[in-house]
Amino acid sequence: MKLDQKKLEARTLQIIRRLKHKERPCRFDLPTSIGSTQIRGLIQALCEQINGEDSDG
Repeated sequence: MKLDQKKLEARTLQIIRRLKHKERPCRFDLPTSIGSTQIRGLIQALCEQINGEDSDG
């Protein structure tokens, strides 16, 4: 299953809103159908910005 850019952006924004609402450290697993290290890296970078700190995992 491939996600197009719009769906990916919408999903990412949804995750970000949820994280901001809960104000918790960013920890979640992406579906294995995505499985892209680039996407994982992107979301990890976003999470680090949200959390205001660098995190190794």
